[in-house]
Amino acid sequence: MQRPSSSVPTPTARPRPARQPEGQRSQQAAASARPLCWADEHLMSILPGYKPMGEDELDDVLESMGGTPQNRDKALEAYNNLAKDLVNKTGVRVIGMKPKPGDTIYTVDIPNSPLVFRIWEGGMGPYGQFCVDFYDAQRKVSVNLPQGHSLHPASIPVPTGGYGFGFGYGYAPMPGSGYPYPGMPMPTPMPMPMPMNVNPPSSSTAVPRGQLGSWERNMGMDANSIPEGEEKWMILEGQHITLRREGHPHFTFQMPTRQPAFVVAQPRLAVA
Repeated sequence: MQRPSSSVPTPTARPRPARQPEGQRSQQAAASARPLCWADEHLMSILPGYKPMGEDELDDVLESMGGTPQNRDKALEAYNNLAKDLVNKTGVRVIGMKPKPGDTIYTVDIPNSPLVFRIWEGGMGPYGQFCVDFYDAQRKVSVNLPQGHSLHPASIPVPTGGYGFGFGYGYAPMPGSGYPYPGMPMPTPMPMPMPMNVNPPSSSTAVPRGQLGSWERNMGMDANSIPEGEEKWMILEGQHITLRREGHPHFTFQMPTRQPAFVVAQPRLAVA
């Protein structure tokens, strides 16, 4: 959106870098930024480290809604009212945020390593998933995927006497506007179930039986562009996952499960 002309020369617009997820160390800088609209003010109150829009970004939003330099104030008021109405009707679900002090987490020790797996709810309960990251228990900081490490669906014994995989069904994204697409079990005509990694919103494809991509990498970020300590995985509850490390045996663990929202009758053990 172009601003009204004035006697002061307008500086040449500079390219704006793409916005990326804020790292843990950028929270202080983000907190000092001033929100220019109600939506950003609200998000800053519930999301530590959220970076509000700048003037140019807000102008782009208002212009997409039909705003002009002449009616900018009215366009901003309409945008604020729209955001308030949306929050009042549907609320805001925050997903994927790293745990804060006092939050409940699970941990899994990684043998012969200072690292542990840290598992937390992260707003993913409605999708039947948990958030997972690597955490340095000595330095008390989360870290990105260490070099030479990878996560994979686990090969585990199944009741038939054969071997299955940690993902008991083929999991694929559901259509719609879910963020991220929740993984739901679906029948598959294959003789053995095919595990499907649940990908984030940017992709509707999944990687069968391969390495489980982090949320950031599945969204197209490479290792150098992921802020340190921000990499995380969304994995279905109850699944068996194998960590592969160079120079170490494979290590398998199981994701926690939640109490189901409904209870069905269970068989009772007795003597004939």
